[in-house]
Formats: sequence, C-alpha cells, structure tokens
Amino acid sequence: MVINEYLTLSEASVLIGKSKETLRRWDRDGKLSAVREPISNYRVYPKEQVLTLFSDFIVENIKETESNYVKPDNDYTVLELFAGAGGLAVGLEKSGLKCVALK
Repeated sequence: MVINEYLTLSEASVLIGKSKETLRRWDRDGKLSAVREPISNYRVYPKEQVLTLFSDFIVENIKETESNYVKPDNDYTVLELFAGAGGLAVGLEKSGLKCVALK
C-alpha cells in the first residue's frame, strides 16, 4: 500500500468539508468505500476516488506530503537486555535500529 495514494479519514474530511462521522456513515451505506490500512486497521480512502466523486465539494487543493524520513549518518546496532516478549525490539527495528541480540 503506497500511503501517498490514500487519504486518511481526517484528511478526506477536511478536503471534502464534511465531518468524520459523515464519512463513516457513507462508508457504512456504501457511498464511499474505505480501504483498511493493514497495520492499524484505520480507514483510508483512495485519492482518485475522493477527487472523482466529490470534485464539487473540494475545499482546498491537496498538498503533496513530504516524507520526514531522514537517512541516518551511521547504522546503529543495539543489544536489548531483559527483552521479555521482544516488543521493544520490534519498535527499535521499526525506528531503524538493528537488534543484534535479545537477552
């Protein structure tokens, strides 16, 4: 799923000028179909669908989002002591750190 091709519930709500609850109701009624984001299960809407169906409601232009990703200068590795179930290691891996050992 390429996130730049989708709008969150909040973004679609602001763009169309309707409340979030209205968008949820439209989703339940089948007027505007949402796709579920695989990790968080949040509703996201394809930009093309929103622009096509609601071009009359568009309040402002869509601003292309810039990624806030910064490539680190160094590759960091960590050693996690008292790991337990490894939940911290998952967060560390997602933030760009490499866990070399869990104890």
